[in-house]
Amino acid sequence: MATVTRRQWTTKEGDVREGWVLRYSDRQHERHQLQFPTKAEAERERRRVERELDDGTHTPAKKSVTLKVACDMWLDYVENVRPKKIEECTLVSYRQHLAVIKGHEIVALKLSDLSTPDVSKFSEFLTRDERVSASTARKTMFVLNSVLNRARRNGYVAQNVASGVKIDGDSKRHEEPVRAGVDFPTMVEAGQIINSAKGDRARSFLMVAAFCGLRAGEMRGLTWGKVNLHAHTIDVAQRADNMKGLNIGAPKSRDSRRTVPMPPPVAHALRYLKTVSLFTNDSDYLWPNEERGVAKLSALVTEIFNPAHVAAGIPLVDYQPKYRPHAWRHFFASLCAARPSEGGFGLTMEETRVRMGHSSIVMTQRYKHLFCNSASNAKIEAEAAAGVLQHKMPVLQHAR
Repeated sequence: MATVTRRQWTTKEGDVREGWVLRYSDRQHERHQLQFPTKAEAERERRRVERELDDGTHTPAKKSVTLKVACDMWLDYVENVRPKKIEECTLVSYRQHLAVIKGHEIVALKLSDLSTPDVSKFSEFLTRDERVSASTARKTMFVLNSVLNRARRNGYVAQNVASGVKIDGDSKRHEEPVRAGVDFPTMVEAGQIINSAKGDRARSFLMVAAFCGLRAGEMRGLTWGKVNLHAHTIDVAQRADNMKGLNIGAPKSRDSRRTVPMPPPVAHALRYLKTVSLFTNDSDYLWPNEERGVAKLSALVTEIFNPAHVAAGIPLVDYQPKYRPHAWRHFFASLCAARPSEGGFGLTMEETRVRMGHSSIVMTQRYKHLFCNSASNAKIEAEAAAGVLQHKMPVLQHAR
């Protein structure tokens, strides 16, 4: 039980001073003492301490650390201690989000003094700051939750006060669904871009992106040993990140490890690419850089996407292609969802989830407005791919 008592003392100058002392024992039977200038402040703190002791959420101030120290401890944990190795690109992202947290006055607070209203004010700051995007704000709050959860496990705080705090207005109901001609190419545009690509390297890259749905990192990390030109399949087993070291690592998630079927036009394009490529060992990349290593994404955009857009009559936007690599993932999803009569594969949402390597059906549901739930088969997919490629140029014509 906490008690508040009056204390008086005399200074060296002979002045009589007065204070109010709060004494209590925590759940580990350790004694604590705090002094306040007024009785009202001491009583207010006493009620808070007793309430937290009853709830099992009290952490004495002397046992706590500041949020800045907790952030540094969490980063050290994910970098050096955590059993599952985190890729460098993810660590860079974590450091960026921690920098946002450390740039706010909230980091000076001790975890024992940090409250849900404090975290709510921080989330409002993220919402108002024009330099912080909605995506960055969500990820920053995720990192803050992780920091506090780790601190709670280490005994620096008894509860995560950020749990349940969300970014104001963070609702996806206001987001526009992905649209053909805006977020991803229409079937006509896709055919024009692919057939306008110069060279087998560029054309095959665009075809795999359009008809197999691989992520850009998965394509950059794809080796010939994972391509079965007889069975018309691609085994996705690794990906390249975007760091300067161009590291090769595991796919994005467990479900990202998958075998993706190739429509015949794609298999034909890769078969032809292999005959003209200089590096065709099982460990060689399909689209390497000049040094036989992993190609940078920015270099592929400049080499493949920009010229293909210009040749197809689709102007660049700020020197960037209208449809960047990830837009072709959206195109593939639309192709899976469209009816065979409309030139699509006619897959179900679950089949599309597996093809795209999504870890949850929730991620695939962003395309639910495109689905027809028709049964698909290899013949339909072959006809759909051929139908897209009929625009402007014959399927088997190759530019060297």
